[in-house]
Amino acid sequence: MKRAPQLLSLAVFDLDGTLIELEIEHVVDHIVSFLTARKLAVPTRDRIRHLLRSHRYEEIFPEEGRAAVALESWDSYDPRTTPTPKLFDGTLATLEEMVARGFELAIATARTMHTEELREVLRPTGILKHVEFLSTWYQTGWTGKVEQLKGVCREHSLPPSSAMMVGDSCDDIRSSRAVGFGLNIALRSGMHLEEMLVLEEPHYVIDSVTEVPKTVDRFSDELHQPRVSS
Repeated sequence: MKRAPQLLSLAVFDLDGTLIELEIEHVVDHIVSFLTARKLAVPTRDRIRHLLRSHRYEEIFPEEGRAAVALESWDSYDPRTTPTPKLFDGTLATLEEMVARGFELAIATARTMHTEELREVLRPTGILKHVEFLSTWYQTGWTGKVEQLKGVCREHSLPPSSAMMVGDSCDDIRSSRAVGFGLNIALRSGMHLEEMLVLEEPHYVIDSVTEVPKTVDRFSDELHQPRVSS
């Protein structure tokens, strides 16, 4: 079995849309309920879904006070109402292989619940057999993952260049690039459309988390290819 490239020793995974199936219809339900309760115009579910996947969340809401209303909608979401997590096929085998390759594993999620509460939610899935460190947005006020990912690296006493990010959202890739992660892998399995993910310039875009180990191999091979001088 191949080992991790010497450059990389920490693999940070997003959660929803990366390791577990994204409950996008549940998110749409929340937005519809939020708008209806405030007597605001409610777009069709197809329109809401399209704007979510196109990374245009604020456009769901009326123009007047749009940014503030969008933030209120985000803040009013109760993560405890999220359906029971369902792993993507092959998630546990992938995590086990990454550990066998010498990686430390962490989860960095935008869920706003306390880490211990999330730990209890995830315990039945088996993820915690392979991932010890969890980071959430609980009482942080964060609207992006930059500070979160810096904190994950600090907790592991590693420079960002020794970390890789695996995520399904534009923020996963944009933030990990801003922090200086050594490898950034975007997934087509979650929230954002591929054309949106590509704009954030990940190293690779793949279909599912099961492709991560071979993508790490590809990265390692390309990293160590001799350069041809012109």
